[in-house]
Amino acid sequence: LRLRLNVPPRPSSPPPPRLSRSAAPTLPDSARECWASEQRRLAVLARYAVADPSPEPAFAPIVQMLPRVLGYSMAAITIVDDAFSYVKGFAGELPTLTCEREESMCDEVMRAADCVVVPNAAFDSRFVAKPVVAGASHVRFYAGAPLVTADGYILGVLSVLDSRPDRAAAHLVSTLEEFASMAVRLLEARLTTTLLEASFALSRRLSDEVFDTQQGMQALASCLLGVFDRQLAQVYVCESAAFRRAVHVSKLPFALTETFD
Repeated sequence: LRLRLNVPPRPSSPPPPRLSRSAAPTLPDSARECWASEQRRLAVLARYAVADPSPEPAFAPIVQMLPRVLGYSMAAITIVDDAFSYVKGFAGELPTLTCEREESMCDEVMRAADCVVVPNAAFDSRFVAKPVVAGASHVRFYAGAPLVTADGYILGVLSVLDSRPDRAAAHLVSTLEEFASMAVRLLEARLTTTLLEASFALSRRLSDEVFDTQQGMQALASCLLGVFDRQLAQVYVCESAAFRRAVHVSKLPFALTETFD
């Protein structure tokens, strides 16, 4: 006796979605836009090739001038990537030149995307726990201006610091912005010089290859016509890689120079 039970099939759950490694994380629209904007900023920053601990000599005149002009004991130009801040030029006794981005006072300027003036960091909740404030440096006054490129991306921060509070520093904003603009122009000039040097090197290499190929083809034509020039045969037939490529052989099957001895 066979019994047939009408058991409904179990519903199958849909497979989990596959995530691409390059896809943006699942975020609200506002956070997603911030994430995408930061990725674009990092791509622009990579073009300048300055996100590293090595100092930038071109910044030295600016940071040396700032304390004398504004009357504070420390000044710095800092480049900020997604994880670290790198002091590329400084004046005074800064406690550290490279630190994690969240520990840097410059991170607040990057978040604000505007000038930030802090009369007394010891009473500011954004800065009171920062190592330069809570540590032995006892930084109290801080003012920073973002380094903004012509297309609106922030590469880092120009800042002045002091161990003494200063509550009458609102007038510094325009001066800091002017010096920050000067630092950005130096970075732009550095990038332009790098691109021109790379372009010149590529042009010279291509020109050399074209010249070598032309000389090889001239030697090949002379061979085919039976008109051998001793110098061409020795220099371009026996030694030129372009000639060997032209005749599709890796090396000559006989020594042409022997025919001229």
